[in-house]
Amino acid sequence: MSKNAALVPPTTASGRIVSMDQFRGYTVLGMFIVNYLGHFDNVYHTLLHNDYYFSYADTIMPAFIFAVGFSFRLTILKRLPEWGWGKTLLSYIKRSLALILVSVAIFGIGNSFGRFEEFYYNPNVMLDGREYQQVMKTDASDLNESDLKGKFRDTLIQGAQFKLPEGESLSEAQLASIEEQVDQQYAMLMESHTEYQNYKDYLEAKEDLENQEEIQDRIDAGVVTEDQLRPNERELLEKEITLPAYTSAPYFWSHIADVAALVLKSDLWETLAVIGVTQLVVLPFIAIPFWGRFGVMVGMGLFHAWITHVFNWQFMFGYTEDSHYINLSHGLNNWMGEIWGTGRNRSWDGGVFGVFAWAVIMLAGSLSYDIMKGETPKSNAVSLSIWGGCFVVIAYLLTCMSNFYDLPIIIEQENKEIIEANNFYSSPEEKEMPVERFLSTLDEGKRAEVEALLIEPAEESQVQSGNARGKAASPVVPPFSQLGSRPLSSLFAPLPFMKNDPYELQNYWLIWKRVVTLPFCLFSAGFAFLVLALFVVLCDMYGLRVGVFRTFGMNPLAAYAIHEVVLHSLLPASLPEDSDPWLIVCSLLLFLLIVWGMVRSLEKQNIYVRM
Repeated sequence: MSKNAALVPPTTASGRIVSMDQFRGYTVLGMFIVNYLGHFDNVYHTLLHNDYYFSYADTIMPAFIFAVGFSFRLTILKRLPEWGWGKTLLSYIKRSLALILVSVAIFGIGNSFGRFEEFYYNPNVMLDGREYQQVMKTDASDLNESDLKGKFRDTLIQGAQFKLPEGESLSEAQLASIEEQVDQQYAMLMESHTEYQNYKDYLEAKEDLENQEEIQDRIDAGVVTEDQLRPNERELLEKEITLPAYTSAPYFWSHIADVAALVLKSDLWETLAVIGVTQLVVLPFIAIPFWGRFGVMVGMGLFHAWITHVFNWQFMFGYTEDSHYINLSHGLNNWMGEIWGTGRNRSWDGGVFGVFAWAVIMLAGSLSYDIMKGETPKSNAVSLSIWGGCFVVIAYLLTCMSNFYDLPIIIEQENKEIIEANNFYSSPEEKEMPVERFLSTLDEGKRAEVEALLIEPAEESQVQSGNARGKAASPVVPPFSQLGSRPLSSLFAPLPFMKNDPYELQNYWLIWKRVVTLPFCLFSAGFAFLVLALFVVLCDMYGLRVGVFRTFGMNPLAAYAIHEVVLHSLLPASLPEDSDPWLIVCSLLLFLLIVWGMVRSLEKQNIYVRM
């Protein structure tokens, strides 16, 4: 059937789509529960976020973004005929920016400066913080130029060598360029050292002047006479003090730029900011027809998988070695990290490039609006269920690719099964041997025959970084060479809601919220389709209305802000993290009652926060 944008889902006399209001309220309530329980230790695992399977907690944020996509489609189709493109687009840009600002106001930027003197440290100087601090506090006459240049030279040569293919050496031209960089590094260091010393001289002179004025005030007040002053006080009183010139915070903006990079990479991405930025990404496409948006949704998902393969995996996890971003011999090629200069900092919920993945879920939500096309609630529920089922199945098939990354212990077991299935074992003792040991007992011809059937495990990342430990060397492109050797049963992943141990190297095909993988996006969107279908049945067909869902669903932004305030100022902030379950449940109910009461009060006064 044609997905005609002019047709709309069934509404009440007030123009509200009850099933969507109730669905949205459910997601908001679920978000509050999950956020609350995340502060405690003694919580059932499916109520917490997980990396290796799809928990209840993992359903909530994508369901809310799905609901935003539905509402986005609904409102833009109403506004465009009345306002035109210019005013409509401007209203959504303002709304998105406002959501980002609200998020920053609630959660902050995740970074702070300790002391004002930090702004005298040039962040482009290639010394670690402790070493730089030691240099800055040393008198210029005591600094050893040769030693400092040697440190810069070693760092630069190592970084340049890391970028060469294994076995190659640096050319004369490259070494000459490094010497120029060494001189530049030393000049920047000494310039910052001079600025810092001028600042310290100013502070010392200022303190002396203040102490001198305090002594003079005591003399003028008759508290002491000059004869009663201690020798050091008399010396200070007679001293002629001039405040030296200095430059205030010469590297302030360089530090601000570094903090901005960290904020954009990882610290910005709380729920409201994710929604605000994702809306900007989706905005050019939200008004186009159904299949056009479907194509954009597919394109966004594939684009996210591609950039994850090209650079985003290493950038997102902050792969580095000894402060270097590239070491080709170890598979380290975090060139995006080198551009941003964010070091080992790790992104959160996909980070800056994760918005392309979240866009998949928001666009799926916009499709649900078209699917609920003004026919009977029953047909809407059936259509939503079919679409949800398709999304879930595709997501599950994609996550089966994570099984190509099985750890060696699993591969060892499968290789033993292959050897046994092909009747190569001649005794029970051979079955108990490790595969490598069994192969060593075979003659050359037989060994080659067996090895041709065996599975080679996926390579673990060789990057010498804690952030790379346990992760695949090629997290997006699996070792498809295993396909012909592995039994079919070994290729099926555990069902998404089943808790399972991490038997795979971490890779892109896990259902993983923190990375916002493509299987996660598709499965969570499919699950949201199915839950919305349930609400269509309950609300549009059978007239169910849940008051708390209505209250939260019609005023989600106010509810979100209020819950964050209560969350961090009252409950659970005042309770121990290792509380027993009874206390967690009782305090959760009290928390929800407080939040609901405040939002319900706004509802009674007809106060709704809109952006």
